Amino acid sequence: QAQIDLWEFSHLVTSRPVPNDFGTWDWTPAFEAARIMLGNLGGGDLTFGTGGVYQARYIRLDRSIVLNGRGVNATELKQIEGTNSDFIKSENFDFLTGTGLTTADSRVPSWMGLKDIRVNGNRYNAKTNPGGNRSGVPVKLYGPSMILAGTVLIYDGAGGGLYTEDSTKASGV
Repeated sequence: QAQIDLWEFSHLVTSRPVPNDFGTWDWTPAFEAARIMLGNLGGGDLTFGTGGVYQARYIRLDRSIVLNGRGVNATELKQIEGTNSDFIKSENFDFLTGTGLTTADSRVPSWMGLKDIRVNGNRYNAKTNPGGNRSGVPVKLYGPSMILAGTVLIYDGAGGGLYTEDSTKASGV
């Protein structure tokens, strides 16, 4: 399995509200580039330096890619406030949800997931987070083999926490 660190794509981050604080940056373009590279390599782990907070508008999680943090107390993926949409979604999720398709269909991903990481949906709160998200689910995955390994904490989603779906038939049938 390939292993790529998100920092390899830090040069693609153009929105850096506080230049010396990477926790304020919009890492969305770096996540996209890392996803494409890992896909070209057949999948693998996307890691996060020594940890910290990584903000993005969305993260597409393709087949055979695992977002591998440095521990639930060390690495957090946080949706940028005001995005008001789902945050981390498996490839083709919007098309696949409700279809019941199995891996017999090439659009159905498998073996993607999260390991030793926190996912923060950055939910709106009038007193403590007035710019937060008013809609969206932090993690949505479709497929027969999803990885949630080590300690994974998903919280503060405006529309829930974790949503998973697969076919009603055994995979490959």
